[in-house]
Amino acid sequence: MLSKLLEQREKRDFDLTICNTIDTPVIRDYLKFKQSRESQCIENIYIVGMLEYPKYGEHFECNSWKSYENYTLSKSRVGKWWKLKCKLRNPSVINFLERNGETKISKMYVFLAYDLLDNGIVYFIKRFKNKLKCKK
Repeated sequence: MLSKLLEQREKRDFDLTICNTIDTPVIRDYLKFKQSRESQCIENIYIVGMLEYPKYGEHFECNSWKSYENYTLSKSRVGKWWKLKCKLRNPSVINFLERNGETKISKMYVFLAYDLLDNGIVYFIKRFKNKLKCKK
C-alpha cells in the first residue's frame, strides 16, 4: 500500500491539494473499504473514524510550517470546532464533490471546511496584509 501511495505522489506536480484527496482513493481501492465516520477493522488494519479519533490522537493541523503563535492559537481552537469540522468534513459530502469534478464551489467548500476552520479568518487577513506589504 505504501508503494502505491508513494507512486501516486510521484505522479503529481507540487500543489496544495489536501492529503485526503490524494491518499484516500488509493487506500480505499487497496483495502476495499467503504468510507464512513465510524472506525473499521479490515485485514488487521484498524482505520480510526472521525467520531473515535479524539480518543486516540490529537490533530496538530500541519504545524510543521506554522509559527509558534499560530500553533498555540490553532491548538486552543481544536476542541471548540471539532463537532463543526466533523459535520463539514463528512466523507459523503467530500465523495459527492469528488464525483462531480473540481468546480469553484467544491474548491470553496474545501477551503472553508479545512483551511478556514483550521487557521481562522485572522490568519488569512494577516496573510493578505503581508502580500500587500510585499507588493509595495
